[in-house]
Amino acid sequence: MTQAIVEQTASARTPLAREASVETAKETSTRDAKPQNFPILVRVGGSRKFGTSGPFGGFDALVISCSSMKSSAHDMLAIFLVLAGCGGAKKTAEPPPNAEETPPESSASAIAAAAEPPPTPATGAVVDGDDKAKPPAACGGEDIPDLLSVISQAACEAPDRKPGGPEADLKGALELKVSVDPPSVAPGAYAQVTIAYKNKGKKALPLYFVVDPEPRFDFETLSLKGKRIDNPSAPAPALPPEVRNSIVTEPKVARVTLAPQGTAKLTLKWDAVKYKWVSQRRAKGALAGHGYPREPAGPLPRGKYMLRVVTPLTGVAEGADHEISRPKTPIVVAGH
Repeated sequence: MTQAIVEQTASARTPLAREASVETAKETSTRDAKPQNFPILVRVGGSRKFGTSGPFGGFDALVISCSSMKSSAHDMLAIFLVLAGCGGAKKTAEPPPNAEETPPESSASAIAAAAEPPPTPATGAVVDGDDKAKPPAACGGEDIPDLLSVISQAACEAPDRKPGGPEADLKGALELKVSVDPPSVAPGAYAQVTIAYKNKGKKALPLYFVVDPEPRFDFETLSLKGKRIDNPSAPAPALPPEVRNSIVTEPKVARVTLAPQGTAKLTLKWDAVKYKWVSQRRAKGALAGHGYPREPAGPLPRGKYMLRVVTPLTGVAEGADHEISRPKTPIVVAGH
């Protein structure tokens, strides 16, 4: 016969626990099957009455241990009644109070920024609200610190001049100086070369430069005897067909007018290296009408040289050495 044992850790049992034990004993005594092992053990800690405080609505603890081979629906109902009597009502969580919603600072900033007019780009291009673009650099004056940028402007083109046009005798009017900084460099290093044109006369002096399609300044490194040192020893190979057969652009001429005692300067970079011809594959990107391209092939050996500056200056009367359009200056390659 199955026994229902209801134990309470305190000396007095609660009414609900005693009723659950009696009801379970009646139900199990009516069975005619083999005795079943279906003990129900209820332990309740403390002797507090219903309605007192505690995690289980009046009890400090509740433990139910069941072990059985078989159980009926009636037995499970008895267990449910015990649990229902001990269980406390669930508390419904209160919704948090609604806090005042304030817009983030970024929203206020975005609203303020939207009210402001868009900034004007810092360029010479015409934008909404501008009637005029920024004017280009003047094509003349007393002091021109960057001659290359001036003669590169389309605004300084002289449509009435052509390359190889009439030559003017500028002796006594034009002074040309070439300086190198530093005057001595290591093999493979570089120096800054500055070219200065000065109008020594009392009248405005126009100077003309070939633009093809940009003004081209180049260097030639010569021995003290005048032999070319930096160029490849072998003759230049033939240009690829796509370069030879491409259209050659027509050169133009830019004009810069120097005021009396005015000066125009430009600074270029010279590398103390020798050159070789580029490969046929790289030569396909060459510009038609400008010869076969080169590339650095290593440092120049130590020694004293003459550096010739090949400029696009045109329309000047000069000797066979081209002392005005191709001035020369000494340079030393030394050190490490």
